[in-house]
Amino acid sequence: MRGSGSILIYRAEKTGKFLPKDARKRYDTLQWLIFQMAHVGPMFGQAGHFTNQAKGPELQYARDRYNNEA
Repeated sequence: MRGSGSILIYRAEKTGKFLPKDARKRYDTLQWLIFQMAHVGPMFGQAGHFTNQAKGPELQYARDRYNNEA
């Protein structure tokens, strides 16, 4: 999944779409992309895993942690 951000940036630069020309707006856009890749995506993935796949009372801490983060 880490490569997906690189691919998105590459394609945005290649096509001239999706990334603003203004430096400040460009960095804001990249910041949100990196935040999604590093935080939101993994947290939702872990929440889904511990809620739907990993069962058992000993995993309640993990379910609570990732669901609260998500």
